[in-house]
Parts: sequence; structure tokens; C-alpha cells
Amino acid sequence: MKCANGKCRDARGTRGFTLVELLVVIAIIGILIGMLLPGVQMVREAARRTSCANNLHQINLAILNYESGHSELPPMCTMASPHLNVMTGRAEGPSWSWQVYILPFMEQQAIFSLMNPAFQSAPAACMHATSTDPGGPQLLTAFHKPLFVCPSDDGPLLNDKRWLGPTAIVIDSPEVMQVAKGNYVGINRSQGPTGFANLTGVARNQGMFEAANTPVELRSCRDGTSNVAMTSERAWSYRSGGTVYESFAANQLMNRSSFDQLKGQFTEFPDLGTGSSDTCASAHDGQMINFPHLNPESARDTLSSNHPGGVNIGFVDGSVHFVADRNDIINMQNLCDKRDGQALTEIH
Repeated sequence: MKCANGKCRDARGTRGFTLVELLVVIAIIGILIGMLLPGVQMVREAARRTSCANNLHQINLAILNYESGHSELPPMCTMASPHLNVMTGRAEGPSWSWQVYILPFMEQQAIFSLMNPAFQSAPAACMHATSTDPGGPQLLTAFHKPLFVCPSDDGPLLNDKRWLGPTAIVIDSPEVMQVAKGNYVGINRSQGPTGFANLTGVARNQGMFEAANTPVELRSCRDGTSNVAMTSERAWSYRSGGTVYESFAANQLMNRSSFDQLKGQFTEFPDLGTGSSDTCASAHDGQMINFPHLNPESARDTLSSNHPGGVNIGFVDGSVHFVADRNDIINMQNLCDKRDGQALTEIH
């Protein structure tokens, strides 16, 4: 110890951290952060899932408000007579989706009036939106509604896999325009073992959104409004059993061609590649929630999400429930059928 002018100090000076001690502290901090991050991510995903359920609830309420005013649900899609295959009930070109008709009940009357589906066909709207005509850019912007997007989905803003156009016949044909990606779909049908076998009568179009130009009355839901699914989700892609399946989500407000007139084939064939409907979904033998489909096309028609363990499903009574992907196959198929008369077991 040294003393000078009446003051003393330790000759060794002030001791600092050693390198080893510093590394230990950094390692401890890293471990704590590693322990906290999964919890933070779980909380964030829970918030996103809740936000998604709220979106679906708003959509369900709009559908039911539409039904109150029209005594029927909106049709799966609407299109002019040359574009409707009467034999199969399938849309064969761009068509207005059921989503368009609920816009006035979602405080979107101005957007609905701009689209004017009663007097402007979907092909004409495509041409108008991509032109330099007055109102064209405004119409193109109107096709993007955040309420139709799940906060957990990481797909692109524009759906570059489900093209639309006034002459679009074959899927993946990049004609005229892309519309915004959406994640919410109406329930179209329960699916038979041979896939899209409308001509053989295997597939049962008994969902709440049955076919083009075909509105459904609420009284046709004979199994009870709390026992039948009306809306749900489809992700851009999802993981099941370590494999990533591309489901290409959905379009907003419009469908594109669901039948290849040149080949005379339905679009579930892998080489055509994006599913039967852009704004509806079905249960393939009940295998519908984040399922490891052998046929990639099946993943593009059924239900999926990026929420761990299941999807949000909106029921006809307006309620929304998170349904786990471990549910019984037959149970899920019955859930999509509004009048099969089959009792549901407990939905997890």
C-alpha cells in the first residue's frame, strides 16, 4: 500500500473481469435468451392465431348477415352463362367468388360498388383492372383485403400460382393478372375415394358452398349449424412429418378456371397443378387438416395452416374453433357435409 499526501491506495489497482469470466457471463446470457425465445415465439403465435380466428369470425358474421338479407348464402362463385359447365357445375374461367358478395357486410360497400358484380363480369373486371382506363388502378388495388389473410402465413402478397385472366383456361397459364393471396376458404364438399369424380357421383357437393351460381339456403343445413363447417384456412405451404407441402393458399375475391377445356380434364391432375377452387376447400376422404397427402394436388384443395397442431374452422352458427389435425378422418368428412345425417364425435 502506498501513501502520499495523507491518501493511501492499493498498489495492485482495481481488478477487472478476466476473459474466462466474461465468456462465462456471455454464455449464461445466451442460454437465458435461448430459453426465453421459444416462449416469446409461442406467445406471438398465440396472438396471431387469435387474430386469425377473429378474421374468420368477421367473415362468418358477414356471411350470416348476407343470409339475413337474401334468405340464402352467397354462391360459391358467379359467372356468365358461356363460362359455366352445366353438367359439372364447375367454373370454367374467372368468376366472382362468394367473398365479393359479403363485402357490403364488412363495411366495404365502396369496394363492392367499384367491382359491381351484378353488371360487370369477372373477366371484364380483370381487363379493366389491368388497363389504363379510369378507375383501373383503383380496382386493382381493391382486390387486396388484409382481412382475408392469416397473420401466420408467410406466402407472397400476390398469388403467382393461381393466375386469373379473361381467357384463362389452363391453370398455371400466366394470363393478364394475379390477384392477392388469401387464406380463407369456404367449405365446398366431402370428397370420395376417386377424387374429383363429379361425373360418377362419388364426390358429394354438400358443403355450404356447393357450386357455381348455386346459392344455398340455411335450412338445408340439416345436421345443425353447430355441427357443420362453413369456412376455414388454407396456407401457402405447411409442414407435415418433416415434409413441406405446397398448397398455394387461395385467391381473394376471384376464382380462376377449374377445368381444362382443351384436355377435358379436371385440375386435380398433378401436371396442371393448383387445385379445384381458389376460394373453397374440400375433404379428401376426410384427410383435410395439414395432412401428408400422397397426391400433391390434394394438399391444394384441403385445409391447412401455419398454426401448430391444427386450423381455425368457422361453423355455420358463426362460431370459430381451433380444430386439431389429429381428428378422426370420417369425423372431419362428416363435418364438411351439411346433410349426411351422421353424428359427430367430439371435435378436438
